[in-house]
Amino acid sequence: HKSGFLRAFAGGSRPISGGFGKPDWAILTEGLDIKTYPVCNATLRLVDAALQLLRDEQLSIKEIVAIDLRLGRLQSEILHSQRPQTVLEAKFSCEFAVASALIFGAVGLAQLKEEFVRRDDIQSLIGRTTRILDPEIGVAPFSPFDQVILGLADGRVVKSRPVTHASGSRHTPPSREEARAKFEDATRRHLSVDGTARLFDALWDLDPRKTVAGLLEETGLGASQ
Repeated sequence: HKSGFLRAFAGGSRPISGGFGKPDWAILTEGLDIKTYPVCNATLRLVDAALQLLRDEQLSIKEIVAIDLRLGRLQSEILHSQRPQTVLEAKFSCEFAVASALIFGAVGLAQLKEEFVRRDDIQSLIGRTTRILDPEIGVAPFSPFDQVILGLADGRVVKSRPVTHASGSRHTPPSREEARAKFEDATRRHLSVDGTARLFDALWDLDPRKTVAGLLEETGLGASQ
């Protein structure tokens, strides 16, 4: 498939020259991206843009009559769900991601539940949303920037700043506290508050010589957790 695993990891049907991880791992030269929000990577810049508007404009959801999302053509193909009804569809929907950001001020695991996806206010904002596709490619599959544009009931139009790099990416790495917040969101259903804190602190300054067993022993996270 044109958007399938083989194309993503090996450039399509062409054989991988040099073997897996050779001549070197791309992560060593490209750096590490941390996904701040648990949805498709192609939505992240739009979430940042929506949250910026929420902070700067102090808008009521009732004021918003139209939402335009500027994103790349290839991103739009990846984000295949424009009117999501399930959690899986919501993860691949920029309409849902932006609606969640504007209504809840967050896009986290708490919002990735079907009762949230199907909420009337979420679905209402999704229904007012239109994609504006940019054919130009910055760094594939992304357009040069993403942007959220809101049409308001009083006739005003407010635009987010253009977002070139998502928060948490290697270009705008998260602070320790931002990374901790993401880690807590991802682990709170599985670990105690103390266990989450101990594990995060140990992983943040990880000694590569440690074994997994040693890490679990050090943090007190054995078979019980």
